[in-house]
Amino acid sequence: MPMPAKFADLTKVDRRKQWKGVKEKHSKTIKAAKLDFDQKLGPALDKYQTQVEKIVALSAKGEINTVQVQPVLEAAQGLEKIVESYTGMVKKLEEPAKKELGGVLAAIEGDIDSWKELAVATSGTPAKGTTDVQKAAAHEVMGILDNIRSMCLTIVTRGPRAKAMYEKEKRPLGAKLTSQLVEAARLAGSASHELANAAQQVVAGSNYELFKARAKAAGPLIQKALDAENEFMAKWNINLDEHVIAGRDVDASALKGNYDQIKQDFANAVALLNKLP
Repeated sequence: MPMPAKFADLTKVDRRKQWKGVKEKHSKTIKAAKLDFDQKLGPALDKYQTQVEKIVALSAKGEINTVQVQPVLEAAQGLEKIVESYTGMVKKLEEPAKKELGGVLAAIEGDIDSWKELAVATSGTPAKGTTDVQKAAAHEVMGILDNIRSMCLTIVTRGPRAKAMYEKEKRPLGAKLTSQLVEAARLAGSASHELANAAQQVVAGSNYELFKARAKAAGPLIQKALDAENEFMAKWNINLDEHVIAGRDVDASALKGNYDQIKQDFANAVALLNKLP
C-alpha cells in the first residue's frame, strides 16, 4: 500500500533514546520520589525500536504490507501494560518531571494507536489469492485453535481461584505452578484467537502470509502453555503435599481434568503450525 501520511512522523523519533534522555534529566527527582522504573520499559523499547528501524528500511521500496507491519505492531503492543503502569507512577512526581516524562509516555501510547490503525489499513489491502493447499492447512488448524482458546479460557478463569486456594493452604509450589499455567494460557489463548481469525481469511481466499506470520508467533506460546500444564501435572500426586488437598477443590480439579484434551490439542496444533506450507 502507499506510504500513509503519518508514517514519517511515526518513525522519525527514537522513543528509546527519548525516554532514556528525559529519565536521566530528572533522575534526582525520580530518586527523591523513591520511584523504581525497574528497567521494564527500556528493554521493551529496544525491541520496539528494532522493529521500527526494520520497517523504515523496507519503506525505502515505497510500500509496506500487512506482514511487514505485524512485527512492529506486536512490539508496540508489548509496551501497553508497561506504559500504563509507568503513567501512574509518573503522576507522583513533581513538575517539570511529571509533565516531561508523562509527555513521552503519552507519545508512546500515540505510537501504539497509530500502529494499530496502520495494521488495519494494510490488512484491508488486496492480498494474493491462496492455493487449495494453503486453504486446507488453515482449515485443518482452525478447529483445534477454537478448542485451545476455550481451554485457555477455563484455565484463566479457574486458575486464579485455584492459586488462592493453594496459598490459603500454604502450598507455595502449587500456587507457583498454577500462576505459571495461568499466564501461559492467557498468552496462548489470545494468540490462538488472532490466529483463528487469520485462518478464516485464508479459507476465504486471502492473506496467507499474515496467517503464517501469526502462526510463527503463536506456535511457541501454545508450546509454552503445554509445558506449563505438563509441569503442573507432574506434581499432581496424592503422595505429594503440594496437591494433596487439590482433589477437594473444584477449580484445581478442573485444571487437572482438562489435561488429556489439552495435551492432545496443544501438541497437535504445534505440529500442524510447524509444517505449514
